[in-house]
Amino acid sequence: MSTYVPPTWPVSIKGVAFDGAGRVLLLHNEREEWELPGGRLEPTDPSPEHTEPFSSWRR
Repeated sequence: MSTYVPPTWPVSIKGVAFDGAGRVLLLHNEREEWELPGGRLEPTDPSPEHTEPFSSWRR
């Protein structure tokens, strides 16, 4: 098994979440735009599988 080497460029991840009525979850970002929930890989993440969601989304 090889050792994970993080990429040298930013990697962001987005997801699509539906509620029981079939609506898509969108979040309001700091630029006052609507977007899908997501996050990014940090250089200190041990691997993409261990990445935790970005937790500072506005409600």
